[in-house]
Amino acid sequence: MERVRDGLTDPKVLRRAATSAHPLLRRTAAQSPHLPPDLVLLLARTEDPLVEDLLSVHHPTPRRRS
Repeated sequence: MERVRDGLTDPKVLRRAATSAHPLLRRTAAQSPHLPPDLVLLLARTEDPLVEDLLSVHHPTPRRRS
């Protein structure tokens, strides 16, 4: 997990994690301070309540689309 978190400073790794089918990778991406706004919006549309919670803590400013 730590290795994945460390890799999330790389934009390509971050994008792959945020768009992954694996929930743990999406949840880890949601915590990254390097998450660009387009990926915040993408993750906000997922059906994972934990991703929503993590986004609200780590990225509280962006408005989410329904």
